[in-house]
Amino acid sequence: MKVLHINTYDKGGGAEQFAYDFVHQSFDKTIEAKLIVKRKKTDSNNVEVLYRPLLSHSLEKIDKGFYKIMKHTFFSDWSVLKKVHFTFQNLQKNEFYQQSDIIHLHNIHYDFFDLEDLIEIAKQKPIIWTLHDMWSITGGEAHTFDNEGFKKGIGKTPYKAFHPLLNPVIDRRQKYLEKKKEIYSQINSLKGKQKNSFVFVPVSNWLKECLENAYVYPNTEHNISIQTIQNGVDTTVFRNLNQRDWQTKRVLFFNSDNPYKGAELFETLIPRLTQERDINFELFVVGKPLSKNILASSKNKITHLKPIYDRQKMNELYNSVDILIFPSRAENFSLLVLEAMAAGVFILGSTAGGIKEQLADDRGILFENGNQNDLLEKISLVLEMPLKQIREKGKTASLFVNQNWNVEMMREKYLKLYQKTLNDGF
Repeated sequence: MKVLHINTYDKGGGAEQFAYDFVHQSFDKTIEAKLIVKRKKTDSNNVEVLYRPLLSHSLEKIDKGFYKIMKHTFFSDWSVLKKVHFTFQNLQKNEFYQQSDIIHLHNIHYDFFDLEDLIEIAKQKPIIWTLHDMWSITGGEAHTFDNEGFKKGIGKTPYKAFHPLLNPVIDRRQKYLEKKKEIYSQINSLKGKQKNSFVFVPVSNWLKECLENAYVYPNTEHNISIQTIQNGVDTTVFRNLNQRDWQTKRVLFFNSDNPYKGAELFETLIPRLTQERDINFELFVVGKPLSKNILASSKNKITHLKPIYDRQKMNELYNSVDILIFPSRAENFSLLVLEAMAAGVFILGSTAGGIKEQLADDRGILFENGNQNDLLEKISLVLEMPLKQIREKGKTASLFVNQNWNVEMMREKYLKLYQKTLNDGF
């Protein structure tokens, strides 16, 4: 069986790591996999850059403002312009595509992929699309936070400044939402196809519910179907080393300017934890340094660390702390949360997206998404727990991840989906 994966890049965030791992950590000897990307950032032989005409590369080097105008005016519907980006014609020239049995999509944001080409691909190959965010059901947002316009057919939200839209000069989200609905409808009604010829795979039950209630999703399933497969983590790498013997609670926090991550919710609380609550703990901050004012106002020991990209070192970091503060405002089924849980970290996370599923049943503790006062109360509650109790809860979470969300179990589910897709007679 040959499976062609398509993602915009091969290195970057969680979706990139997910797709990259799929073609490098083969879970079945009968499967040959390759990843096609817009731009290659690794030296892997299993990753290919899809051919694009010179004009496509030249356009990207033109002044960003002019290019943004081009992308969001009527020119973006002009067939000649479409041919300079990802096109079905270019994909058909790829040898591995010609030989592939299944097309497995991941993140296809930006101008790399012409979504209308899904119709032509669906006529030739079964498609599995792993959904790492909400982009497939919105007018262009990766997340819409608490805005549910995507259910009602309303394309515009207050979040056009966020990735991947980044403030388009002309706002065409309503048109794009209608276009997605039309594309999915056409695929769903293709003649001669089986129900599993196009499968959306949300990685959380939360996103599955969003998809089922989305305006763009077909009212009745024919060729299109949904199967949830929650993310898995490599528990041979991320594991509890059972070395926690320090006496002061250690807290881990990833500080970022990314508006989805909600870092400012916790960052601005740090002084209050010592000034109002007089709680003693050690804080490890990864990423953006804290401001001088926050550092000066905190009585607790604070250690700043640069971003870590090596997985073994990440596991060592997780095993050097007791608690992770994860205030993300928009999340699907966080790999970072799974990694920390597998390493025995007790997690305080928001109720955003699939985090509720990860921390359910006392595997962690939740605070109301975006509610800073609730976050303060929940942090105080956790930091007042006996250290032994926190570590026992971390061990329980680690055991659950090993038994339910390890990467081998996830891959086995994908393998069964591949086999079912082909056996249904595509």
